[in-house]
Amino acid sequence: MFGQALLDQGRLAEARETFADFLKRFATSPLRPEAELDLARAYAQELNWTAAIDQYSRWLQTHTNHPARAQTEFDRAWANYLSGNQT
Repeated sequence: MFGQALLDQGRLAEARETFADFLKRFATSPLRPEAELDLARAYAQELNWTAAIDQYSRWLQTHTNHPARAQTEFDRAWANYLSGNQT
């Protein structure tokens, strides 16, 4: 929640650090998928499309049956579109 609050405040670098720290410290947490998605969203808010697309792609490869899969597919497609990669 702290990382998400940082995202909402536009403190994107701090949010990314918070999510990365969470993922490192709590590698087996059931909240890992959400933290990984929030990390991708932080990259997207920074307009770092390459990093966002890579993070979304890794997430989709790892979490094949997660309820957020459809939204993540859309978010990755949208990031590709905004980056100019329309293939």
